[in-house]
Amino acid sequence: MDKKEFLYWCQWLKVRWPNAKLDDFTVKSLFEDFKIYDDDVFGKVLINYFDSGNEFLDWSAIKRRTKDLQIQEYSDQAQKIKAAEDKKDKEADPP
Repeated sequence: MDKKEFLYWCQWLKVRWPNAKLDDFTVKSLFEDFKIYDDDVFGKVLINYFDSGNEFLDWSAIKRRTKDLQIQEYSDQAQKIKAAEDKKDKEADPP
């Protein structure tokens, strides 16, 4: 995720949790924690977290959920690639 994407989500958070303390220092620090994750994954986690009715931001829970979803996304992608390769192998050399 790049800085622009992360800043978008910080603005999104500020609207939904006005009590969130997202000053410049906090945003920069949090970016370092979350920059390794995909923008789509981070966004899905935040939307689900909001939809779950959480009144306060729990960054450790958000990071844990983001990490878990990112791992799941990578696993799904790997399985799709493997299935495509297996299909290609079977077409090239049928049993």
